[in-house]
Amino acid sequence: MFEIVSFWVVVLSAVPFVFQYMRAMATTSLWNDEIYTILNHSGKGPVSVLTDYSSNNHLLINLLNSLFPGRTSFDPLRMRGISLLAVTFTLAGILRFFWRRRLYLPGAAVFVAVGLNRDLLDLCLQGRGYGLALLLALGATAAFLDAYEAPSQTNLLMLAGTSILGSVSIVTFGFWAAPLWAILLLRCRDSRVVIAALLVGAGVLVFHAGVLDQMIALQLAGYGERFGYQYGNWASVAETARLYILGALGSMGPRADGLAAALSLGFLAVLMVQTDTERAATRAPRALLLSAGLFLVFCLTLRTPLVRTTSFICMPVLIGCAMAMEPAYRERHGIRRLLAATLVLLAIPAGIVKALRFEFVPIETWKETGVWIERIFPAGLPVRASVAADYLEGYVASGRLTPGFDERWFVEGSLVVAETPRIESERRDIPSVNSASIVHLRIAQRRNGAQTLHFAPPQSRLIMSPPGLSDRNVRDCALPKPGRLTVPFPRGSHFRSFVVVDAALQKPANVRLRSARGTGGPAWSLHQDGLSLYGLGDQEIESVEIEMPPGSCLAEVWAYPVSFGQGQNE
Repeated sequence: MFEIVSFWVVVLSAVPFVFQYMRAMATTSLWNDEIYTILNHSGKGPVSVLTDYSSNNHLLINLLNSLFPGRTSFDPLRMRGISLLAVTFTLAGILRFFWRRRLYLPGAAVFVAVGLNRDLLDLCLQGRGYGLALLLALGATAAFLDAYEAPSQTNLLMLAGTSILGSVSIVTFGFWAAPLWAILLLRCRDSRVVIAALLVGAGVLVFHAGVLDQMIALQLAGYGERFGYQYGNWASVAETARLYILGALGSMGPRADGLAAALSLGFLAVLMVQTDTERAATRAPRALLLSAGLFLVFCLTLRTPLVRTTSFICMPVLIGCAMAMEPAYRERHGIRRLLAATLVLLAIPAGIVKALRFEFVPIETWKETGVWIERIFPAGLPVRASVAADYLEGYVASGRLTPGFDERWFVEGSLVVAETPRIESERRDIPSVNSASIVHLRIAQRRNGAQTLHFAPPQSRLIMSPPGLSDRNVRDCALPKPGRLTVPFPRGSHFRSFVVVDAALQKPANVRLRSARGTGGPAWSLHQDGLSLYGLGDQEIESVEIEMPPGSCLAEVWAYPVSFGQGQNE
């Protein structure tokens, strides 16, 4: 009973973080590899997926995405929906696998190792097949363990199906499936195993028939030179273990490396002192671990390019280790209670801390940049994207992006520039313009820091500052009334956003809106590096009252209407 309670306590402590990560991935921007996949593979339909190959064409998930409605959509939930389901079923499958075997502590440990592993979740929840590979690795692991002890039509068919689909999902999955079947053939010497192995080989070839020549040509053309030989030495194996097998230990803080080393040494010590009976009881998990070891040697031999393509191997390694350790404590109740208490004491704080301190920054912020463009700027105000305009196009209104750059339009506030340092080697495709009026809004992302919106106040009566409050024609910062400024708006126009520029501001000023609906606060606000933005709710505004803190140096105030052109140059 104590172990069952510990099992559920540990599992439930990890659920909030898993839920937060899934919600973040379901709502934040796709990044380069995912959008490239839509534009070049799944968005073109199933025939293109099965006949046109490149590095990002992970056949299984692209085929599935191409068959459902909305295949050209950049919506993150649409693109990542299959991966979200795959990871959900993986976590549920882990619980079911160990619960049926009454291995409560190993099950809780494996669940936490996957559910609190930020790097693993981040990769497997992307719409690129790694989540499917993880789920299929779980299925193949369960089928192999059963078939190793007693081959049957059911477990052999399951192992064959997961081997085929896994290899179609991520090509390197086949490097692990092959040792699995080789070990099984040596173990069982059963004609059914031979037939099933031949069917697996045939199935993989059939799925890849339309792209096999392209895959070979890509390798011969220098695939490794282009993407790098990440699996060039044993350090890459350590990187795989650190990221995807022991990654959850990162939540333990700076002692994570020491804890990982202690766990590894403890595991080896237990295996060395096992009795003959215990060794006999762990033959299947030992064989599973052997298959993982052969897979890693295979990767080193073939020098597969990317460490992330080995992420799914965490499943057989974690399950193999958990089951290989099980006989050492099954009959030792004191050790079992000690392990349960230790697991609870380690996992619960880790899960709670991760959930309470949860922060998520997308790899790239095409969606977030698009949201801010539509939220701030009038409909019809053109935007120039520095690179990859087709990526941003999926997140802004149709016709918003313009291919050209006009410096006069930019300085006069009739053009916004979206700068995206997507890849360091790419040329920055915007001129360098120096103007005191230009402001910059940064949207943080993990890859190369941030995307940035550059814009200037519009040169029209839409600048709502009274004389003496524009940095284009004054040199002082005096407010008409100490600490407070009321900005009147022209009648008959609806407004989208309000901009205040004050380099001395550390947070947004207190703003009150007066409209036909009454007096209230803005719909939203954002402050960054002296730039404050406020949402006006696309409504008719009578005036805005700004209450500035002491030490303010108000430089510029302006408002954007709902539609570009209202009041321009009047």
